[in-house]
Amino acid sequence: MRILDEHRFYILLDLVTGDINRRNDEELLTELRSSNNSEIAKAITKTIYAIRCNMFHGNKEFQPVQKEILIPTNIILHRIIECLYEKLSSR
Repeated sequence: MRILDEHRFYILLDLVTGDINRRNDEELLTELRSSNNSEIAKAITKTIYAIRCNMFHGNKEFQPVQKEILIPTNIILHRIIECLYEKLSSR
């Protein structure tokens, strides 16, 4: 959340132009700070998906500064996969 708060990265870019859409990032930040676990989970999923789309559909090359957002995103995604696997295995 600090990355969004400090405007170091922009997550939810304009789908047509790829331009910064600060209003959407502010809404995402509000969702991430929710007291509702379901809303937080959806916001985390939305964030991971947006970062994935920005990586694979963006028109720029990888820059080392992107590690600041990619490393924690990978850690979160790995944990989500572990939790899902545990949940599915216990059925």
